[in-house]
Amino acid sequence: LHSTSRRQRQMCIRDRVGADGAGVFCMDVATGELLNHYMNNGDDDKSLSGNTVSDICVDESGVVWIGTSTNGISYLDPEMPDVYRIRHERNNDNSLKSDHVNVMFQDSEGDYWYGTNNGVSLYQPRSRKWTHYLDGTEYSGKVVLALAEDSGGNIWVGGYGIGVYCIHKQTGRVQKKEKRNAHPEKGMATDYVYAIYAEGDYVWFGGIEGEFTPVSYTHLTLPTTSRV
Repeated sequence: LHSTSRRQRQMCIRDRVGADGAGVFCMDVATGELLNHYMNNGDDDKSLSGNTVSDICVDESGVVWIGTSTNGISYLDPEMPDVYRIRHERNNDNSLKSDHVNVMFQDSEGDYWYGTNNGVSLYQPRSRKWTHYLDGTEYSGKVVLALAEDSGGNIWVGGYGIGVYCIHKQTGRVQKKEKRNAHPEKGMATDYVYAIYAEGDYVWFGGIEGEFTPVSYTHLTLPTTSRV
């Protein structure tokens, strides 16, 4: 299950719960009342794009973004009936890189990051531009499961068997953090990173085959070459 809550325009608290195969439920937290149930309808292109929900994100304007395991992204305004969709467009680099979307968030500049089964897609709504990282152009395609932004504006990426990467958004440069077996005193504990949390000067990483690992972004040295 995946859920998120936010104070809505009517000043009531709503919670949205996404389920594997059951779409998205919108509930009133105070009363437990089911307010809406969003599901895919094959005959309605204004319905949820898929019922296997992998992540839910509410942006700064209250729009709800819903990632699915195989059907791209849906987004909706809670006050409007329609659901809109974003999908990968074949042979179009200015689109979502993969319809397998595992994690999403909006950064401090209002741009959107999507972790997919083929790297990371960044969408900048002001320019309507998509940029892709770790998508198989220079690296083999990466299964991304976790994203976070540190207080310096760097984007941290973790996933299944890929370890940890740091993207410097302003330059497009990408740095891979080394695993601990190469540098036992400061390396990452695991290549299987399922959660990233940033607070203050530190970023914390959790996964399997290792303990929680803190990294100070203030000691981050980015490479001189770029990859966008």
